Amino acid sequence: MGINDQPDDPMENENEQDDENVNKEDYENVNKEDNQNVNEEDDGNDMNTDENNVESKEHHGVPDFYDRGNWGKVESGLRIIMVEKGPAARQPIDFTFPREKVSGRHFSHSYYRRILSNGEKQDRRWLVYSKTLDKIFCFCCKLFTRDKNPSHMASKGLSDWKNILERLKKHETSHEHIKCMSQWMDFESRLKKNQTINKHVQQELRKERNYWMYVMLRIFLLVKTLAKQNLAFRGSNEKLKADGNENFLSFIDIMAEWNPVMREHVRRYEDRESRYYFLSNKIQNELIKKIADEIKAKVEEYFLTFLKVDDTSGEGLFCEIQNVLVALGLNIDDVRGQGYYNGYNMKGKHKGVQKRFLDVNPRAFYTLCGSHSLNLALCDTATTS
Repeated sequence: MGINDQPDDPMENENEQDDENVNKEDYENVNKEDNQNVNEEDDGNDMNTDENNVESKEHHGVPDFYDRGNWGKVESGLRIIMVEKGPAARQPIDFTFPREKVSGRHFSHSYYRRILSNGEKQDRRWLVYSKTLDKIFCFCCKLFTRDKNPSHMASKGLSDWKNILERLKKHETSHEHIKCMSQWMDFESRLKKNQTINKHVQQELRKERNYWMYVMLRIFLLVKTLAKQNLAFRGSNEKLKADGNENFLSFIDIMAEWNPVMREHVRRYEDRESRYYFLSNKIQNELIKKIADEIKAKVEEYFLTFLKVDDTSGEGLFCEIQNVLVALGLNIDDVRGQGYYNGYNMKGKHKGVQKRFLDVNPRAFYTLCGSHSLNLALCDTATTS
């Protein structure tokens, strides 16, 4: 048979594995190859988590591609990509899985480990948790099963936490699971060795993925820069190389003049070679929101210290603030907000603390204390009643 006569994706192979050939010996081989035995004596570490305990972040406006709960129908392209990438990174060891409202049961990192009758520990590499659905899936069965009535682990997910150990044991010893594991490991091995039948197709797919990664990186950095400099994104025209298209599209035009990646991207845009270009105002807004959400996730509030103040004038208080920032090793130029009660020494527009702060750092935006403002309003209301 010639090369072009054979499909690359094992799921498209008409010569499927014979179910009767997947026997107990195959099952044992699957476990030996898939699991590097986890024999650590320390019970505090459920498994090797150096590479797996990275929380997969949810995308705002764009589903998390690596969350199995976001997969639709598994086509050949998705199967190839996911086998190449492998199961998604697991949640950090200190991650708190959501509990059932009534029973309080929940998923646990301990379920990733299987303890054999001889005491040997094995990592269930195939077991993946969907954060969006709070369900578990079987990675290989989700990708490779051809069962007309697939199990929950291969279709809509499993969340039967009460019987999870029994369900896991039943699934991992099932005939269909063992067959899918064999297909997964065989295909994964061939991908790593670049021995797939259509390896040139694989190289083109990899090249295209890298292209889009580089495009999105440049678009993301442009959005970040414009937002940081507080510059307008859109103008009266939303077309490339047109007057009035404002900063975002103008910078895309400029980048295309010297950057090969963006030059190719603009060419594709002009030739209409794709349905998606990620240059619209919608993607701009989504990226701005994502950046804002990332910043909010990093903001934490800490109590620093009490200060004994003798001079309560605007100048005296501002000097105290400057001194304590220096003592704490904090740069006054990094301050982005300030808030005080409504006393004149604090809010005064000529000599108040907020004005002196803004003179040194114009980015330290001043906001009146909401609680004090409400209190003053209530007092004035009561006085006039």
